[in-house]
Amino acid sequence: MEKCSFFKTTPLYKEFSLLSAISRDKHITQRDIASKMNVSVAMVNFYLDEYEEKGLIKRVYHGTKSIDYFVTDKGEERRKELSIRYLESALDVYNEAKLSCNVIFKKLRIKNFKKVLFYGAGEVCEMLLSVLNSDQSIDLDVIAVIDDDNKKIGKKILDKDIISLNEITNLSYDGILISTYTHTNAIYQKLIEQNIDKEKIVSFF
Repeated sequence: MEKCSFFKTTPLYKEFSLLSAISRDKHITQRDIASKMNVSVAMVNFYLDEYEEKGLIKRVYHGTKSIDYFVTDKGEERRKELSIRYLESALDVYNEAKLSCNVIFKKLRIKNFKKVLFYGAGEVCEMLLSVLNSDQSIDLDVIAVIDDDNKKIGKKILDKDIISLNEITNLSYDGILISTYTHTNAIYQKLIEQNIDKEKIVSFF
């Protein structure tokens, strides 16, 4: 859940994150908790004091620097409640994202694109591929994913090969979807400079 930065700014997510971290590792350090919650160590102390006062956690001291943390029964009930609310919120976000994916897939269908390349092997691309994998009714074949990062080229994202822009010369495709929210204009211009027909280029954003 550390990857889900969308929720990190909310107090409820921080409460859920702290209780979850302690429930997984009673020996966890305050610095590790701070890293998982994306807050300072001083704020971790504040939260620990608050949650202990509420009866959600308890601390057992084994010396001046050795502390074990435990989630109480009340804290475990609270963690389960927050877990359900987190999943509900995450599902809402996923459904909205899936709707956005279906909008772009519809746009590709209108253009009669069947075989496409994605450009950008990041989170947006992974989301698009996940939706495609979960819905076999979408008639779209992603041949490969283009990326400019040499560290990614030659690897896979889900089951798709990540290739360089130079490798598309001999590929047969109907269009290219810019599947990233960063450097969209720069990617578009790069494709134009490669003599790619602008009618073959579609941007997610």
